[in-house]
Amino acid sequence: MPAGLHHFAESLDMSSLHITIGVRRESWTASALLAAWIEVDPCVSLADGKLTNDTMHKMKLLHQRVSKHFLPWDACNQMLATSLSVPLLRALDESDLPQGLAEGMTVTLAQFALELAPKLRESGDEEDMGIAAKLDALSRKPDPRALLHVVFAVREFRWKQHYEFNSAKKLQFQGTLPELRGSSRLKRCADASAQLSTTGLLLNGYRILDISEPALPIFRYCLGMHTGAAGEVFRVSEIPGPRELVTAVVRILLRF
Repeated sequence: MPAGLHHFAESLDMSSLHITIGVRRESWTASALLAAWIEVDPCVSLADGKLTNDTMHKMKLLHQRVSKHFLPWDACNQMLATSLSVPLLRALDESDLPQGLAEGMTVTLAQFALELAPKLRESGDEEDMGIAAKLDALSRKPDPRALLHVVFAVREFRWKQHYEFNSAKKLQFQGTLPELRGSSRLKRCADASAQLSTTGLLLNGYRILDISEPALPIFRYCLGMHTGAAGEVFRVSEIPGPRELVTAVVRILLRF
């Protein structure tokens, strides 16, 4: 998601305005991720990874139910530590994460599940008891891969939801693109909103569909935050793949 849009005063006697556009915070608190882990996991197949409005509504209701057992400032109702949440929100996909992050997130949420389950059982409510049993099962046998799949499915849904109500980012180059040489230096834009999904690449409010298998490593290298170029400056000559295909992919990305 964009971090913010700066509006500068046109002259010294005019006021300026800074509008911040934030990530939907409530979707990424520990309690929300626990709700997603419970509700979304059985609804998402590893083949398609798509969520429906109905599933997301059920997840929201479950989140409201579990979050009320903690105070707003309790850790369970706060976003995960920056070392976990930022990579999860910026990574290109599940394979573009720092080593050990999936395990660290799973352990963290499993601990919250252990803390939450007794609180739910104390209420004596039948539905709360059922949720507590699910939390016990998740904390006993946490599956980092399944949890990551849930997180990225939710992230994709939120991405699409965001751009249904907000305009896509303005394209950078409408006309002639700059000439590309092997020595040309490139870098992923700091505010790029990118995610690889089963249907293609989601990028700044646009969808690049039907990416060919040979082109995929090139997209990964250019847009990776923790793999490939890892968000750093790189040269065209460093991108893996046939030069013709590399040039074609880079020309696509330069427009965004």
